[in-house]
Amino acid sequence: MQRKMQNEEGDSDCVYSDDLKSLNSDCDSENEDCDFPKHNPKTNALNHKIVLGMIFGNKKEFKKAMIANQATIEKSIEWIKDDRERARAKCRKPGSCKSGFKAGCRKIVGVDGCWLKEQYLWTFMSDKQKGFLEAFEIVLPDVSHRFCVRHLHTNFKRAGYNGMALKNALWKAASATTIDSEWSRSHFSSLPKCDILLNNLCEVFNKFILDARDKPILKLLETIRHLLMARINSNREKAEKWNLGDICPTIKKALAKTMKDAASYIPKKSNTWNYEVIGPMEGDTWVVDLYNKTCGRKKWELSGIPCKHAISAIWLKKDEVLDYVDDCYKCLTFNLSNASP
Repeated sequence: MQRKMQNEEGDSDCVYSDDLKSLNSDCDSENEDCDFPKHNPKTNALNHKIVLGMIFGNKKEFKKAMIANQATIEKSIEWIKDDRERARAKCRKPGSCKSGFKAGCRKIVGVDGCWLKEQYLWTFMSDKQKGFLEAFEIVLPDVSHRFCVRHLHTNFKRAGYNGMALKNALWKAASATTIDSEWSRSHFSSLPKCDILLNNLCEVFNKFILDARDKPILKLLETIRHLLMARINSNREKAEKWNLGDICPTIKKALAKTMKDAASYIPKKSNTWNYEVIGPMEGDTWVVDLYNKTCGRKKWELSGIPCKHAISAIWLKKDEVLDYVDDCYKCLTFNLSNASP
């Protein structure tokens, strides 16, 4: 049975389904079903060819097959009409990865042997490979650096400093957000809103592209492009269910845990924006500036997420805690980082 699709005004791509009766020309009679090819998600997963009249099990299967089909000809599509009876797509503009990175990603880059040019005000994290410091000094003299603590610990052991006690002391110094040493978190830049100590960014990405790394250069690049395209599309579809005015679910969950810890602190108001927060232990006293979003512990500045001391002060001020979370964790920012230009 054929169902008419109503033509939208000015929509030249929409047609009446009665005009497509030629599709049924191979049928012997009106009551006989046409032998149209059926899409098989398992067998067609390797061959993304789509032909006129192909039947799909459901709309989700159709959309997934279309995305894969267009990827084989180096195209990325965007769904501009998606209702119960039809779906319509158009090609995305190129450069969505670059524009998304600039619009929504935090300013930190993990490097693992690479070539860089131009000037950046971002933070670069590496495994302290030989020659990196000298190269950064010449090519990017104004950027800040971080080193992976796991690789520092490896060098630590090679120098003869073994044992769990020394390892724990090393990690304690590295994790400190107050002034303790020259390479601890206390000296990290607050610009990236990222307090990581391990270069897992590179490690995870290397595993992500593992199957592509042994391929010829063109095939390698195409494989990586397809992987990234699928991941960005998956993130985009996931974010469609979120409230744009909210923060991302993972951050919201972490914030809820911090709120429980904040309950044991007592805030004392100094003025509209400045507070002294007193903890349950002697000496556990911190100064919080809500206007500049800073705390004496510095965790808030580094991560962009209010710490337990800040939350205690925010509660006394009767403000919303979510209003003090950095914009990089907002659902809107997540959408921007995965959206096409």
